[in-house]
Amino acid sequence: MRLSRGRNEQESIAIIGIGCRYGGGIVDFDSFQRVIAAGVDAVGTVPPDRWSAAFDSGDRTTAGAGYCGFGAFLPDVGRFDASFFGIRPEVAREIDPQHRLLMEVAWEAAEHAGLGDDVASRHRTGVFFGMLAMDYLLLHAQGGGTNAIDRHFASGREFSFAAGRLSYLLNLSGPAMTVNTACSSSLVAVHLACRSLISGESDVALAGGVNVLVAPDLNIYLTKLGALSPTGHCKPFDAQADGLVRGEGVGVVVLKRLADAEADGDRVLAVIRGSAVNHNGRSMTPTMPSMEAQVSLLADALHDAGAHPDDVRYVEAHGPGTPVGDPVEAAALSSVFTPHRPAGLPLYVGSVKANLGHTDAAAGVAGLLKAVHVLRSGQVPPQLHHRTPNPAIDWAGSCLRVMPDGAPLDLPRHGLVGVSSIGLSGTNAHILLGRPDEAPAPMPVPPRWHAPRLGTRPSPVRPAAYPRHAVTEPGPHRRRPLLLLLSGADGEGLAAAAGDLAGLLAETPAPGLLDIQHTLAHRRWHLNRRAAVLAPSLPAALDSLRALADGRPADHVLTGNAAAAPDEAVGLRLVGEPLSTLAAARFLYQSEPDFRQAFDECRTAVDRSAGRGVRLLSDTVFADRSTHVAAQISVQIALCELWRLWGLPPQDVTADGVGRYAKLVVTGAAGLDEVMQAVNRRYTGRGRRIAERSRCRPVPIVPARGAARAEVPGARLDIRPNTTVGELMTGAAHLFCQGVPLDWSRVLPGRHHALPRRRFGGEVLWSPHSAAVSEVPVGVQSH
Repeated sequence: MRLSRGRNEQESIAIIGIGCRYGGGIVDFDSFQRVIAAGVDAVGTVPPDRWSAAFDSGDRTTAGAGYCGFGAFLPDVGRFDASFFGIRPEVAREIDPQHRLLMEVAWEAAEHAGLGDDVASRHRTGVFFGMLAMDYLLLHAQGGGTNAIDRHFASGREFSFAAGRLSYLLNLSGPAMTVNTACSSSLVAVHLACRSLISGESDVALAGGVNVLVAPDLNIYLTKLGALSPTGHCKPFDAQADGLVRGEGVGVVVLKRLADAEADGDRVLAVIRGSAVNHNGRSMTPTMPSMEAQVSLLADALHDAGAHPDDVRYVEAHGPGTPVGDPVEAAALSSVFTPHRPAGLPLYVGSVKANLGHTDAAAGVAGLLKAVHVLRSGQVPPQLHHRTPNPAIDWAGSCLRVMPDGAPLDLPRHGLVGVSSIGLSGTNAHILLGRPDEAPAPMPVPPRWHAPRLGTRPSPVRPAAYPRHAVTEPGPHRRRPLLLLLSGADGEGLAAAAGDLAGLLAETPAPGLLDIQHTLAHRRWHLNRRAAVLAPSLPAALDSLRALADGRPADHVLTGNAAAAPDEAVGLRLVGEPLSTLAAARFLYQSEPDFRQAFDECRTAVDRSAGRGVRLLSDTVFADRSTHVAAQISVQIALCELWRLWGLPPQDVTADGVGRYAKLVVTGAAGLDEVMQAVNRRYTGRGRRIAERSRCRPVPIVPARGAARAEVPGARLDIRPNTTVGELMTGAAHLFCQGVPLDWSRVLPGRHHALPRRRFGGEVLWSPHSAAVSEVPVGVQSH
């Protein structure tokens, strides 16, 4: 029996992308899943570049020191690729490493989701981040004081700039906020992002949290609370649980309304069916968890999802491994899920903190990622450090089960997985996840072709109209070349992207190549340094990519710098050469639906002007001058309409010869029927010629052969009646390298395909006033 409340498809939220870095070598969601599935413990000793070991050599009563010298740390936490984001090194040094990590990982998450660089113009994208640690600010206060404050002080350290700077850099216009609810910050941020999507305030959301430990202050505070483990292990729900161990990390998820994600052809990793947030109210102390509040929280989340407690088969608990927190959380879970649950139906519980430590503001999103892994794998991962069930928990009277060795998860169609995050300040969050629809996402339906100049409106293009072009089909006019678009912030980044792509293509089955083309073109941010590989075959493309990666001259490659893109629009010249063959036009008609629809409009107008049916793609056009000219300008009009739908409007159009007839239609100076009637009269000797003279000299397209550079300012595309599909794609590649935006979803239709994670470089950047603490605390000196 389901509750009456529940989200419909518009209110259900799809997780379509993930970026993360945590201890244990986690650099993306794939490595996250491997670490969790293998039961890896990422906890080690505090690195020497963080703070002196003397700060962890005391006990609970030692002034200025703690007793837990362990944690799960990220390597090179100070490294940042400032040039990638266009930030000067002297400015980057003043930016909190947490902000820097969010920039890089949010970028990775967006590319994992397949958000192209048109996301800012097509969607209202919100940014919701959780942050807690203010170590970089504390170090500045201790190392530089007020005398060291400069104009980058606040923008580099204040929480709100973590979200605000990302929105600024990516030109995102949705809400941007940084949330601090202590340990629950990132899960609360995800909840707020869901609410923003449901209300329509945002169309896409980036949500998550970050935690970096570069000062000992919060460790010392938690020592005074007795919350840290003196043994250096987090043991959730175990009899030996003696406290938490802190960790570093960052996790970002990309969210969309489920209906929108399905319509856009996004890859849906999991679906958020319900969520809730509340506060403890007046509990025993401000930091003490409340069972009553957690029971209410779980009930609210179930109500929001319209779910029955029996639907939930696994809960990724907050599970800090503390003597107080674990029993309270277990009692709340049992109170909600045990009553009326069928015999033999356990509720599995676990906590990722045993693997990654308690990552504070990044802990909730870490639990969310583990829940996604459980859904996708159908397995409950092994619960690390669980040997003897905590006797303070009523295991016999509850449905709760902890699996030290893992277990298969029997999840029905409507089965759910829960995630809890309990904040030290009393704010709690719970999210319920379900699996996405098993059916593959449909191809996005392109918009209608609007042709007011041509008089009638054709039928909309259906997804099936887009062919799965064979890249190795024989014939000089019947081959759509493989087009691979690459970019980087600099030459080194571009070479790295080429090498990574070559490695992926060498292992990819041929059917996946079309989706890789689509994802590179439409679902990646395009940076300034660009290259387009336009090759007749996969082996040729691989040779070109490897040469580009090695810095060698390469065939089939165009390169360019979008930063030098011309301000003026790209012009079109309609060349008045005669049709020499119909092979190229026939293949365009068969393979390009946008071309076909426009050409059919022209053919209908020719039929009306001639008073009979005319076969414009038949060899009979060469026997009649009037029909030959009509076919010639029909091809040019269709090509111009194809370019318009690809994102290149007919601006600064010039023409010569009979191409002037096509120009009249393309520029809207005359109607299609009027022009075709004039052609019929002119070339059958019964009328006068109407046309205009060309005014500008064209700049030809650079052929995709050799290491050509596409940096011609004010480029003009020649629209020739004999244009082949290869020349068409060469023009698109040329414009990409020039920085001219096109609608790549139409140029290279396909589905989202996983691509290699973009590699960030950079250098270690620390503020001279925020160096790691190395002085021995006074309390330890006297201890």
